[in-house]
Amino acid sequence: MANKRMFTMKICDSDAFLEMPLSAQCLYFHLNMRADDDGFIGNPRKVMRIIGAAEDDLKILIGKKFLLMFDNGVLVVKHWRMHNCISKNRYHETQYLDEKNMLFLKENESYSLTEGTPIDDSHLIEQSSRQKRRDIDATQTDSDLDLDLDIEKENSVSKETLKEKATLSETSSDECTTEQLAQELKEQAEDLKCQQIVNEFNRVCTQLPHVMKLSPRRKAKIKARLKVFSEVDIYQAFMKTASSRFLSGSSGWKASFDWFFENDNNIQKVLEGNYDNSNKTKERPPDKFNNFKQRSDNLDALEKKLLGY
Repeated sequence: MANKRMFTMKICDSDAFLEMPLSAQCLYFHLNMRADDDGFIGNPRKVMRIIGAAEDDLKILIGKKFLLMFDNGVLVVKHWRMHNCISKNRYHETQYLDEKNMLFLKENESYSLTEGTPIDDSHLIEQSSRQKRRDIDATQTDSDLDLDLDIEKENSVSKETLKEKATLSETSSDECTTEQLAQELKEQAEDLKCQQIVNEFNRVCTQLPHVMKLSPRRKAKIKARLKVFSEVDIYQAFMKTASSRFLSGSSGWKASFDWFFENDNNIQKVLEGNYDNSNKTKERPPDKFNNFKQRSDNLDALEKKLLGY
């Protein structure tokens, strides 16, 4: 697997790609970075575990035909040859030859399982084999005795050391770039999740103050609560908040978005039913004075009797 991969904007800037969740886009980039020189990935589940991708993200990529899946679980990037132009001297053919022989190449250089022309990479394989032989020959030491042999060996070691350092530097730079891209995509996915929570609050809690702006402070509060509660818990708490007369203002005070996400305790109280409406009606206690037993006389009749009616 190489340390560098390319992506064409024809795919990454298409509506079909941009309409996918950011988590699915992130998984697509990671799978591309770990694919072999023919675009095959034999361990997609491992990649998903590393970056925390969900099963739905993989299903979306397969459903939208950004990935083609074989019966044994091996994946191939459909538009791999549109993304990458690998030079002949660096090409290493995939180990998944049976799967590769099942593919066809369409006119736009994308893979297909049903239509196109058979793939013939014999020229790439031949050129790559020649380059490997040249590399082996270049590393062989001349057996002839030479007075300057030690100097040549020293120079050779120095060149190899510099080459190794350059390779390590290049690899480190590539890994750094990949990590930065993954971090940016992760932050975008978290911001999108926060915005979805705000939209759900405005949709459900219509009697509470409407949230107009998702500020950095509010994002931080939401992310802190998501470490304790799941999205399902939060949406359930929204429903209980909307149905609570107390939280909706019956006492003169209304809950707000900021109150809801201020701390874990507020959400926990809502989920546990502390603010649920009570079905019991309070009965007025009987009038009592020093345990005096009240009489049940008809006051209207007694009044008429006193007045002589």
